[in-house]
Amino acid sequence: MGTDQSFLGDVTSALYDFLARELPRFERTDWWNHYVLSVLTPPQREIIERRRVTSLSGLDLAALLRVLDQNWNEMSTKLKWPREIRTFVKESQSIRNRWAHSGSQPPMADDIYRDFDTLQRLMQAIGDAG
Repeated sequence: MGTDQSFLGDVTSALYDFLARELPRFERTDWWNHYVLSVLTPPQREIIERRRVTSLSGLDLAALLRVLDQNWNEMSTKLKWPREIRTFVKESQSIRNRWAHSGSQPPMADDIYRDFDTLQRLMQAIGDAG
């Protein structure tokens, strides 16, 4: 992971792989509507409807993190995740927002380290769930 925003692409790919594998396993034939569309914010739903997105591959990191967060209870029960992983999810949402809306001023080195650490911990958790 470099200090540019390319690490967010790594997280997006890992999260997509995880959700694409796990959500269909929840034994709902309508998992897309139930676990994805119904939990997105109105602006996120508007974007995917306008773009005619019909799979997780069309979602950005913010939407994928929201899907994970909003389905936390069922997913954490199924995967027997400890509560600390929820903290990583919530922090990852803040990290994504901070990096997506950063100005021309680069983040402080301590903040970059903290962000990488949190994102790596989340990626470890979703990687271990497979």
